[in-house]
Amino acid sequence: MFSAMLGTTESQWKRRIDTSLVETLMLGVNRENERHKTNIVIITWFRSLENKFPNLLSLDLSGCINLTDASVSEVARRCSKLHTLNLGFCINITDKSVSEVARRCSNLHTLSLRSCDEITDASVSEVARRCSNLHTLDLRFCSITDASVSEVARRCSNLHTLDLSQCWEIHDASVSEVARECSKLHTLNLGGCYNITDASVLEVARQGSNLHTLCLAGCNITDASVVAVARGCSNLQSLGIRSCRNITDASVSEVARRCSNLHTLDLNMGFQGNNNITDLSVLEVARHCSNLHTLHLTWCENITDASVLKVARRCSNLHTLLLYNCPHITSACKNTLRQCQIAFGLG
Repeated sequence: MFSAMLGTTESQWKRRIDTSLVETLMLGVNRENERHKTNIVIITWFRSLENKFPNLLSLDLSGCINLTDASVSEVARRCSKLHTLNLGFCINITDKSVSEVARRCSNLHTLSLRSCDEITDASVSEVARRCSNLHTLDLRFCSITDASVSEVARRCSNLHTLDLSQCWEIHDASVSEVARECSKLHTLNLGGCYNITDASVLEVARQGSNLHTLCLAGCNITDASVVAVARGCSNLQSLGIRSCRNITDASVSEVARRCSNLHTLDLNMGFQGNNNITDLSVLEVARHCSNLHTLHLTWCENITDASVLKVARRCSNLHTLLLYNCPHITSACKNTLRQCQIAFGLG
């Protein structure tokens, strides 16, 4: 495979090169403080895509903040072979151009519209109808509702990665449909979807035997659904239940016992804290999750040295342990963590 990266204004890339075999093109940037460099990505450049990159399959335009519908429509018209398109943080694009992408690029299997807050159900439903081969879809911070998510569930049965985090109008109905229709799903992010309750998470647990990454941060859930996830999704490697303040030791202990492959567990309970998570469940994590490398316990106000030290000793792969606002962690414990060379945060 041939790849190319855009020369920026600071680049020394002056000579002509043969781009006819290029399949992957990265014009975007990942860091916010570098987005000014994308100012050179303008519509006239896209009008030459078809001639200069006739075999283009993957295009990354993330962070191109000046990109407009006109430019994205040019991409759609001239790059119909695309299977991967990243439009994350292209904050000026709307349903008009994304619908054009859907109509012209039916081979798409990976699409990111992250933080494109002008994107609504209209274009996401069009993507679902036209791009049935989709397996990865990132809709974080999009202004969508259950209508388009249900359309995605019904039309994109090959979906394995879906990010709906911070989509605040998503409810149980569409998430339950995703769980039932997308049997290949292995990564689901519902972080910040505060209308999600036990009802849909129980359905995820029933259908999600292939899940290895699940984020439920800020969802309105209880122990009932987390216990069900532990029992139904035993292959989980990463679980996020940050700021789920109805969660107690009971469900966290069940997760520890059932999901021994966990490498990331986020129990950060937010600034309001949670007295329901104690040494009892953290000790269970230490006993059963030896592969753990990242553990977030911020604002778990009732944990003590006993469970933290047990985690440090039993989880030999641990490299990140966050303990901000855990008032019962002592200086002696901190020193032991330093000796174990574990990167930890304490407040």
